Amino acid sequence: MPRANIAWTLVAKDLSIYDSNMLLESFKDYVVNKSDLTSCSLCSEPAPHNMRTKLLLCKCKACKTVAPYARCLWKGRVQICILSNVVNLWEANQHVSPLRSPREARLIEEMKAFARDMCTYNHKPMNIYNGIVKRFQVAEGAMPKLTTVQRFVQHYRRAHLGGSDYHDDVVAKVREHAYRGEEEPGVPFTFMWRSNANGEAIVGRGSDADTFAVGMSSKLLRRLDRDLATYVLHLDATYKLSQVEYPVIVVSISDCMSSFHLVAFFILSLQTEHHFAEALSMLRRMYTLATNKQLSVRFIMADADKAQRNAVDSVLGVNNELVNLMCGFHVAAKVYKRTRGIPIALAAQVARDIADMHYATSEAELELTKARCMESWDKLPQLSAFATYFRSVRLNSKFHRWQAFHTPRGFAATNNHIEQFNHAIKRDYTLRARLKMGTLIDQLLLCVKTEGVRGRPVATEIQPRPDMVRRVREMTKSKTIRETTPIKHSIGFLTGDEQLPATSITVHVVSDTLERVYDPQDRLMNEELPVAACLSVQNARMETTGIPATGWQVDVVAQTAVPCVPESWMLCPSHIRAVRAGSA
Repeated sequence: MPRANIAWTLVAKDLSIYDSNMLLESFKDYVVNKSDLTSCSLCSEPAPHNMRTKLLLCKCKACKTVAPYARCLWKGRVQICILSNVVNLWEANQHVSPLRSPREARLIEEMKAFARDMCTYNHKPMNIYNGIVKRFQVAEGAMPKLTTVQRFVQHYRRAHLGGSDYHDDVVAKVREHAYRGEEEPGVPFTFMWRSNANGEAIVGRGSDADTFAVGMSSKLLRRLDRDLATYVLHLDATYKLSQVEYPVIVVSISDCMSSFHLVAFFILSLQTEHHFAEALSMLRRMYTLATNKQLSVRFIMADADKAQRNAVDSVLGVNNELVNLMCGFHVAAKVYKRTRGIPIALAAQVARDIADMHYATSEAELELTKARCMESWDKLPQLSAFATYFRSVRLNSKFHRWQAFHTPRGFAATNNHIEQFNHAIKRDYTLRARLKMGTLIDQLLLCVKTEGVRGRPVATEIQPRPDMVRRVREMTKSKTIRETTPIKHSIGFLTGDEQLPATSITVHVVSDTLERVYDPQDRLMNEELPVAACLSVQNARMETTGIPATGWQVDVVAQTAVPCVPESWMLCPSHIRAVRAGSA
């Protein structure tokens, strides 16, 4: 049966997008039934292009009340030229009822433009909703519902920003930003291990047989092109960033000032040895492509993960003499968790003994301290189970290099700086929400670009940290740190037979123990706070343990102390005070 021709009546011609939206707002409630692209017949542009045609149907409640079992005959047609944004409006037939039912508030074009702009910066729908209320001073009845804003934001992200978990969209996103070798220094890119015959990246679906592993970096990779002894490579995993729960591996380096420098991101579908090996192989190959050199690594600090450790040894251990370090804070956190069920006095003793082992200055001193601590633990029945655990996991396993003397002087002995960076990712980029994979890739690429712009140069010599300088200044005001002259206390000086030297390159500094408040009875749900407080107490104790009555003897030229403090400490307060006194 042939379809009846519709007698369309032209309502408006050659309107702008803004004017057409204003006119459509005056219509009764309608719904878009169809939306198609066809060859344009609205304008006279010679270039071939399309126009979009929308078919509108009545959705007015007043018409539905008059004819509950029949459809309103009114129809509308909107034709939009894609090239010139010219709009023609048509309508046919009359509404069943001339009455107008109250319309639900809709987003006007200015609100939509504002929402699109905030979507670009990854704001949440509720933040966008609050921004619309504040920006446009909307009255109570004229503000659209939150669900309306949510639908608009989700559709715009999925359709225009690539914010979806569909495999085809993720593949298009990865290939759009793929490495081509012609990027500017600050332009981020993605890279993969596998590619097809056309050189396009092959993105897996995340199954065991088809792994998902995507790397993101920029010319930040060139930060690895330096002397092996001048940096420590850090690997750490962060979670709760994507809705598919894929972990993100953060690769960074730290310099002799314990400063953080980002190198690359990796999104992996699983944390197995195969996935880690693929990610590290991608890193090694991309470094070679960017610098025409082979990646050389000496010091590396990673999680206590056997799969990750095996991948590091099999990939980065080739032609490299790796020194696998262990995060000291990780050891302290695990020990704190293990000692929560024992008496507080014994837990404090364990913390002191582990701090003594951590701050050992040599392998020989470590062996003596270890023997003393293990002997004292074995004598106590309450610590027998813990002693067995500590001996097998922390002393006789692959992850035993958590002592300070294994780390070069001035370098970070923990992964705390990279953990703080992981918190910054969730605070500044994902806004503590689990994102679609396409949006997550965009945010990580933005993070790479931002770090490249604001990144600090890698330090090559040790300087006093600003917080340590402020601490010395406050200690000097409170007279808890001071320099002394030991010769004044000798018999020769008192009898006049010995005089003070005219010049000296050594200064003796005495530091008093500062009062620190730590409540061991506090059992908080957030375990990191008690662990950090316990570490702070032990650090303060180690600063003054073994100090002679005449103070530390500091060589202001070589900046070394006798007896020496752990080599991983960067210019402790005694050093800073002595150097200032020697240069005065």
